[in-house]
Amino acid sequence: MVRLEKEKYYNRNSKTGMLVFVTRIGVPIRHVRRKGFVTILALMLITLVGGAMLILSHGANTLAFETNRAYYQACERNLAASGFAWAGYQNVHKKTELPTQPIELDVELLQIPQGSLTVSFAHLDTDDPSVEVKTTCGRETNLLKRLREYSLK
Repeated sequence: MVRLEKEKYYNRNSKTGMLVFVTRIGVPIRHVRRKGFVTILALMLITLVGGAMLILSHGANTLAFETNRAYYQACERNLAASGFAWAGYQNVHKKTELPTQPIELDVELLQIPQGSLTVSFAHLDTDDPSVEVKTTCGRETNLLKRLREYSLK
């Protein structure tokens, strides 16, 4: 087996005058193949795309969590406003018959996940009657519970 060594020489017959690699036999090597270049390029692109997806997926998860939290807070505020409006109506129209026990209102038509609304009147015998509105909404892992007190004056 004959080992071929590459030699460099200046090709004077060439119109471009380029430096050409020539084997010992005298056949010029015009295209030198870079083995593995495409594979390395593909691996680098896959790595870059994977890194971008990691960053974007983290941002998407955060955005989804914040959106759910904002939705449940809005549901909780709607429940509290509904409870206060109901208590205000009861205070104006049925002042003599205000209940002393907490009342759980039906919130099924509001379609709030795990929503509940409890209203109880307090300090009815004083000059400053108030109402306590207890709200619950959300999922098992993200359950918002809040107790608010409003003056009926």
